[in-house]
Amino acid sequence: MTDYDYVVIGAGISGIAAAEALHRGSSSYVVLEKEDHAGGHVITRSIDGCAMDVGFIFGNSNYTSILSKVKQYGLEKKEHILSYTVIHNGEKVYSNTSPPPNSNLTAEALRFEELTRSIQQWWWLITFQTFCNYYGFDKDFRRFVLEPSLNILFITANSFKKPAVMVINLLKTFTRVIGKLPVLWSLKHGNIGIINAIVADKQLPIKLNHEVVLVVRQSSGCWRVRCRNNLNYTCRKVILACGPRTIQEILHKPSTSFLQRWMIDWAARNTRRCHGVLHTSGLAADTTDMYCFQSDDRGWTLSSSIEQQGLCDDPPRPMFFTISDDITMLPTEGVVERFAWYHPVQDRWDLLLLMVMKITQWVEGGGLYFAGAWTSCVGHEYAYVSGRTAVERALRSSKWPVGLFASLCLCVLVGVVLWETRC
Repeated sequence: MTDYDYVVIGAGISGIAAAEALHRGSSSYVVLEKEDHAGGHVITRSIDGCAMDVGFIFGNSNYTSILSKVKQYGLEKKEHILSYTVIHNGEKVYSNTSPPPNSNLTAEALRFEELTRSIQQWWWLITFQTFCNYYGFDKDFRRFVLEPSLNILFITANSFKKPAVMVINLLKTFTRVIGKLPVLWSLKHGNIGIINAIVADKQLPIKLNHEVVLVVRQSSGCWRVRCRNNLNYTCRKVILACGPRTIQEILHKPSTSFLQRWMIDWAARNTRRCHGVLHTSGLAADTTDMYCFQSDDRGWTLSSSIEQQGLCDDPPRPMFFTISDDITMLPTEGVVERFAWYHPVQDRWDLLLLMVMKITQWVEGGGLYFAGAWTSCVGHEYAYVSGRTAVERALRSSKWPVGLFASLCLCVLVGVVLWETRC
């Protein structure tokens, strides 16, 4: 069968969530995945019989949707404290588990904690960079405390351009810079267990090694999806549960509206190439913290170890996973496996434009829907929820013309720009 009601492109966590939502209904659907396994950025590797996560490494208590699945399938969790050490030019300068007493970094951290106990309404209008400038936070505090925390959360140094309230709320719940540190969780045998449990329970129709190369509208209410193996699928609606760069490559542009093309192109431009290596060569300094953030004048790396992830009680050999947005910063010795992906930068304008795209989808219908962390906010909980939301939008999509609503959205954008300039 190659004719379906829905085709879901991508079997990452958002694609799996979309398929799970479709499974509850009576519509026919299929999930197409280019890799030989499901999971997307949820990757668990077995090292000498020990599990090590190299994608989705941890969650916290705010991951309510994913935690409900963990409970539903009786998956065993392991809890740990999110701790990190900062190494600059080979010297340890900070650790959130043992901040240096009477130091300026500790004093600034305490001031940050006190200042962000309650959210000021006007913080919604500014970026985190503007917030730090307004309150005069020390340069070293930004570099050695805030930047490592933001890299753990977003894997990008561009996070200072995100909305202030979003960053502050995540710092308070995920990577407190001082004080009582958050308790995080991962699955005892690797977080890929969530994906495997859902797929096995629902018997989701996932076709692996099916790389999509073209998505084109054939007629009103009919789409054609072509794979690299020359198989063609037709459907009424397409759910694109993949990154904006992939969408940009496979989507036939005349099949979309001008506003949709603009949004996709904008999101694709605002991604950053990230690199990771699984290796045995160790770190620049001994640390018992979960993460080690190392920086110098060239750039930064963020590392975790198989021991600190705690998924294996007695690992037979040291193993580390290190990421950076500069491939030259990564270790070259003892490399076991390399990874590369595009990570959404998502500054405040990206998030605003994505909001406009959601409104456009809702009022336009047309059979094309987007899912993934890039459509809301970086994070696996957001990715999972976006898959379900995409199906909900598809099920209740209207046929209203998009012109008036697109104009209204553009007016909102212009208004925000003018407001920002005024401020």
